[in-house]
Amino acid sequence: MVRHVPAPPQQKMVKEAYVVWSRKQVEDLLKSFDMDKDGKLSKQELQAALNKLGSRCGFLRVLRALRHADSNKDGLISIDDHLVNYLFECRYKL
Repeated sequence: MVRHVPAPPQQKMVKEAYVVWSRKQVEDLLKSFDMDKDGKLSKQELQAALNKLGSRCGFLRVLRALRHADSNKDGLISIDDHLVNYLFECRYKL
């Protein structure tokens, strides 16, 4: 997983870069979008987190993640290694 870091507009000598997200950073970011702190993300919370990561098709990625990681089909996804691993396995360019 990579994130885009644009060059500041006032510094023409600085190049844009892509920085690799660590699993810990992705997990921490997902946890920061868990508004009710129950350890699970709703569709809206997950989409907001994916948008923050720079996902281009956040809604579609949420649907795929729900199909893959929502084991009890309650519409919520637990923030755990399973979700983080899924995002990395898909090799999404977030």
